[in-house]
Amino acid sequence: AGRGIEGMDVEHVRSLSMFQHGGQKLLDHLVKFTLLRVLDLEGCEDLTDNHMRYICKLYLLKFLSLKGTNISKVPPQVDKLEHLQTFDLRDTNVIGLSEAVKRLYKLERIQTTQTWKAEFMWRLPRGIRKMKALREVGFAVLGNDIQVAQEVSELEQIQELSVYVETEYPGSDVVVKEFAK
Repeated sequence: AGRGIEGMDVEHVRSLSMFQHGGQKLLDHLVKFTLLRVLDLEGCEDLTDNHMRYICKLYLLKFLSLKGTNISKVPPQVDKLEHLQTFDLRDTNVIGLSEAVKRLYKLERIQTTQTWKAEFMWRLPRGIRKMKALREVGFAVLGNDIQVAQEVSELEQIQELSVYVETEYPGSDVVVKEFAK
């Protein structure tokens, strides 16, 4: 007793919620939470980009909220979270998103920060059609790519889609028409 997080048996913990600050030691030991399904770090001020390498090893995660944290990037290893269903990145410093996100085939909800600059938002990638479980996309950019527009229209589960359509490019009207189908 009294050994702190180092002495705790955390392998069987399925759900972990942290907020504000004071959890640095716990964050440094995230990799020990091998059976974690829910990780809610909303508002956790101690979370750093460095901790993302531990989070990406929590293969069984279904729910991940990084809302209101200071992280600025999501590493390509995020595709190891093959069971992830909800990914909340609102109010973070993440600019764009790794292409690896499109390999999260069980993802149902992804929420990103809304900004007035399209270059900082998640750009819907080619290959998004493989994300067949996707039901909700909170803020993304539909670039001047007719293939992506076609792929989005093939997503049968989509219920809510908040996208910024770039219309300042030649031919963007064709993309908009395809997207509107």
